Amino acid sequence: MKKSHHASALLTAAILTASAAFSTIHAQTDADKPRELTAEQKIIADQANTYIAAYNKGDAKTLTAFFAEDAEWVDDEGQTTAGRANIGKMLAAALSGSKGRKLDINVESVRPVTADVLLEKGRTIVTEADGRNAVSSYTAVHVKKEGKWLISQFTETGAPFLANAEAHLSELEWLLGDWVDRSEGVEVKTKVSWTTNRTFLTRSFSVMREGVAAHDGTEVLGWDPTLAKVRSWVFEADGSFSENVWTQDGKRWLIQSKTTLPDGGLGSAQHTLTWVADGKFTWSSANRQLDGELRPDIDPIEIIRAK
Repeated sequence: MKKSHHASALLTAAILTASAAFSTIHAQTDADKPRELTAEQKIIADQANTYIAAYNKGDAKTLTAFFAEDAEWVDDEGQTTAGRANIGKMLAAALSGSKGRKLDINVESVRPVTADVLLEKGRTIVTEADGRNAVSSYTAVHVKKEGKWLISQFTETGAPFLANAEAHLSELEWLLGDWVDRSEGVEVKTKVSWTTNRTFLTRSFSVMREGVAAHDGTEVLGWDPTLAKVRSWVFEADGSFSENVWTQDGKRWLIQSKTTLPDGGLGSAQHTLTWVADGKFTWSSANRQLDGELRPDIDPIEIIRAK
């Protein structure tokens, strides 16, 4: 009976989390529609993803190939490393003895300077094996040589100025208001609003089963400057609670979720939230585990803006 109760509770929590869905972090051109990446932004985003993968594998050779032969790397103390070969040696030295260290890159802007020069600005997040992390801003000048975009100059500009929570969460304002999703006799109604000081978004939700009130709860969405990521916390009327970490991938959010049930059961899942069209998105869930046992995936559920 305990496993059955857990499965039911986790399924309910998963369905409820669907209503917490948020759209892409890119600036909105209207109330609901995310801006498409430009060709230049797509080039740099693809390069950043490849760079991250190489760094996290400790592949100094691949990292070195990103730089032009005469490239310069200026660190946040003003020290310059000149030339691809020397930059490669620096990267290899940095990677040695860094077991468990991970890199993430947030590309904040890409601006064409000429047809063959792009200026990129962003920040890096380096996380050590023990969980400590360091955030640093950077600018990178990319030049096009023989059909390839190479980094000509990379400048570390130190720890970035972190804007307040409202500035980060304002990218999600399109979700403010009422939403509804219906699935197999279950109706979930959701209302999203700012807190008074606009430092968090809150989501209140209620669940009806066959027209009868069955469940309700609250979610709080915030910006975590230590992770440089969006996080959310869900508190449900039955005593269960969840913690979620959100990662943007194009028009999708990838959400790593951990849930504690009222009787101490532990669940985890990887949710995917995908923007579809104005006033509509989908939510699905995979790699669902309950007390270490795999549970069936949940196919995409459609959520629409309430009329």
